[in-house]
Amino acid sequence: MLKDNKGISLITVLVTIVIMIILIYIVINSSIDSVKETNITKINNEIKSLKDAISVRISNYEKNENLYPIVGNKINDYSISEKISSIENLSSGEVANIVEKYNAETKDYFRIIGKADAKKLGVEGIDIEHYYVVNYYDCEVYGPISSKIVNNGG
Repeated sequence: MLKDNKGISLITVLVTIVIMIILIYIVINSSIDSVKETNITKINNEIKSLKDAISVRISNYEKNENLYPIVGNKINDYSISEKISSIENLSSGEVANIVEKYNAETKDYFRIIGKADAKKLGVEGIDIEHYYVVNYYDCEVYGPISSKIVNNGG
């Protein structure tokens, strides 16, 4: 006579657990990728907004320096390499190229821009959460840079 099986076997439980672990792994990985993509998009939007604002500011600055001053913290000669090197995903060649642009003629145009400075430039539509190195001379924005690097001084 066959015995009545009531309940589930250990193998069924193990298979179910393995399938759940795989599904959780897939969901977590796709969520992490989504967050990374969102952050990259946000940074790109911040850079574009800052570039536009800097272009307008430097154009106005050339017309009236007192009314439209250059905004941001000046970068000291000794810290330019450190600030540029802290930018993620820049090759050493790109870092050298940017540092090379920093010279006696352009050094007053290199600044660090944060949220308060972005507002002074008229960037209102987005919430700037990062710090950037800005080259007003060439209307270029590099970054973001680490807030630790920014807080170590000019």
